[in-house]
Amino acid sequence: MSVRSFRVSEKFLKQFEMIQNYYKNELGIEMSQRELLDEMIELYYCRIMLKSNILDELFKEELRNNLQLYMIENAKMLNHLIEIIKKEENDKDVK
Repeated sequence: MSVRSFRVSEKFLKQFEMIQNYYKNELGIEMSQRELLDEMIELYYCRIMLKSNILDELFKEELRNNLQLYMIENAKMLNHLIEIIKKEENDKDVK
């Protein structure tokens, strides 16, 4: 494996450190700079070769999952409201 040095902007360095800290603190994964850069390049390479953005696809899938959960919870809430309304109607009929 060859080793190279690159100059990067302060913005890149801060974002890179933020990503590295996120992996470590939130996910419990210690990644070296080499491992993180390899993963970043792999994602970008796939984007170019597949002519698609893998991250966009992952976000779309996450959005669909969240929307489905939202719809399920709304259906539960509406069913509960229907039960309350029916109960209130039954209570009126009994009186």
